[in-house]
Amino acid sequence: MASDRPRPRTAGALAFALVNDPAHDIRPGADARNPSCGRITEESPRELGGRSRKEVDLPGVAVWGDGDVVLRCGLPAPPPT
Repeated sequence: MASDRPRPRTAGALAFALVNDPAHDIRPGADARNPSCGRITEESPRELGGRSRKEVDLPGVAVWGDGDVVLRCGLPAPPPT
């Protein structure tokens, strides 16, 4: 049963993407400077799936491996499925 409670914007704004090309053009989400995004990326795990987290200078973005796994915060929530 669906709830009528509003969901936190950040929860719907996370996107995980598998990126095969290390030169992939990664851009921060429109709301990436939201303090919630900063907390999410700062508190993300140092290792994920055997890949170390890389330091990036993009707000709301965390990257593991050579761009194998990318977390982007601050994106619009996807439509219902």
